[in-house]
Amino acid sequence: MTVITFKDGYMCSDSLVTQNDLKLGTVKKLFKVGAYTIGIAGTYQHAIAFVQWFADGRPEKRPDFDGEKPSFDALVYDSTVGCVFYYQDGFMGDLIQADCHAIGSGTELA
Repeated sequence: MTVITFKDGYMCSDSLVTQNDLKLGTVKKLFKVGAYTIGIAGTYQHAIAFVQWFADGRPEKRPDFDGEKPSFDALVYDSTVGCVFYYQDGFMGDLIQADCHAIGSGTELA
């Protein structure tokens, strides 16, 4: 179960990795890319490809995931303007106009 939360300029996450309710270990889910903080949830390989794409300057050519449909969520906080964007299963972000937001399978607990 993943929980990524954002409020008042701060993003927090858990680090647990599970598969079929089995605890597999821990991973990094928050990344700093220049003025941006990125929190990821979902299929880790897809989410990491998103972070790399973002770090590369968001080029027009996007990862293809070996023909699979992308399966990840990401929150991206732009500290220069104080805005948060939500990316769900793709590369087009939606501006979040709320004081706080959460993503991941544990969202209801946040």
